[in-house]
Amino acid sequence: MFECFCCPVCGQALIQEGQTLRCSAGHSFDIASGGYVNLWVTNRTHAGDSKGMVTARHRFLESGAYGFLLNRLCADAAAFLRERDVEKPLVVDAGCGEGYYTAGIAAHLHRKGIAAQVAGVDISKAAVRTGAKRGEDISFAVASLFRLPLFPASADIVLSVFAPVCGAECARVLKPGGLLCIVSPGPKHLFGLKEILYENPYENPPNTYYLPGFTQATQFSEKREILVRGSQMNDLFAMTPYYWKTPADASARLVHLPTLCTSLDFHVDVYQRLEDGERESTSCALSMYNP
Repeated sequence: MFECFCCPVCGQALIQEGQTLRCSAGHSFDIASGGYVNLWVTNRTHAGDSKGMVTARHRFLESGAYGFLLNRLCADAAAFLRERDVEKPLVVDAGCGEGYYTAGIAAHLHRKGIAAQVAGVDISKAAVRTGAKRGEDISFAVASLFRLPLFPASADIVLSVFAPVCGAECARVLKPGGLLCIVSPGPKHLFGLKEILYENPYENPPNTYYLPGFTQATQFSEKREILVRGSQMNDLFAMTPYYWKTPADASARLVHLPTLCTSLDFHVDVYQRLEDGERESTSCALSMYNP
């Protein structure tokens, strides 16, 4: 189940011995009773989503409000893997949170008869613990997205949904020709919520990424309008960055609302990892402008 992960200390293969993963250099990591492994090895304290944020996100996503985005990601992943025709492809959800997209893609690929291994990695132990309850056939690990516990050129797809993107790590773990799929908030994402919270709501600026070794394959948007009721409004609010940035008096406005209508606006960028020769050519070209 955890064979896709390598030792985060030395990069060697991890062998399972009972409830422990161990590499030949002697580094060992216990498999938690919840069915995930903690491969966090830095001295910094764990960060990421708190238990409260994870619970709110789990409840909201289970409502199916973001299901149209999941369906598009599932369909695109299945189409790509069928065309790629790899015996046992690896799909990695980097910044998987509580595993909504991880589990959804794993289930869809299984239904389509694609024997893929699916893994979820996140910095939040609370999120990974929740994600691991979604399915025994998914490999979940607590680890840094800037030091993924994955072998070089081992993944066919890396998915990043509203998560930090480390281009160098994604290039390292993706096979040549593999896809990096980045989902970010579009300009109008949750604009209806912002109109309630702020006097001068603003559109989200476009994200930019430093991705040497990649070429953009495509980009598209998925948009909907949704009506949110009751406690679901608080769950939506609690799973956003606005929850920590909004003054208490503004947050209180949500309490008195019976319903909230807001736009969902997801921007999706899909990049393809270049072949090794192409990466070298790109690096040479970049060095001409960065002496």
